[in-house]
Amino acid sequence: MRLFVAIAMPEEAKEALKRCRQELPRLRWTRPEQLHLTLGFIADLAAERLPDLLAVLGRVQRPPFAITFGESGWFPSARRPRVGWLGLVNTPELTALKGDIDGCLEAVGVPVEKRAFVPHLTFLRLRAGSAPPPSLALTLATHCSPLAGKQCFVTDFRLMASELHPDGAIHRQVAAFNLE
Repeated sequence: MRLFVAIAMPEEAKEALKRCRQELPRLRWTRPEQLHLTLGFIADLAAERLPDLLAVLGRVQRPPFAITFGESGWFPSARRPRVGWLGLVNTPELTALKGDIDGCLEAVGVPVEKRAFVPHLTFLRLRAGSAPPPSLALTLATHCSPLAGKQCFVTDFRLMASELHPDGAIHRQVAAFNLE
């Protein structure tokens, strides 16, 4: 199974993405309902390991916390843009939850990302070698930049399944875990 652990995003962020999509519909935007902050990715989990993963994720105990939207940017760089993202401020609470999730994944034998955690929402993918249209910067400034500095409250995290299809991945919720 292809899975990931994530925090869902509030309607305000989804609405901003919808407005961007309406202005530049020919680009490969993330579907608003799939907008999320990935805390851990599981490329291939055997179905018989799913109960173990659910059990360890269910033991995570953290209080709810606020996250703050940051600026938008590009991976790998603005000179060679491939992935458009909206940043989130990395707080001690978010770092602690990410550490807990990594521990859960390691406990069931899933390798975790070794690179530094850069909290972000992927909202756009460009084909290799293609340049973003000139109007994209204005569209992002109009609809995404106003989110910078705004907060949303995180009350749960989710285990999601991801099925790859020719027109993009389809995500479905497997389980939700409340922060208390």
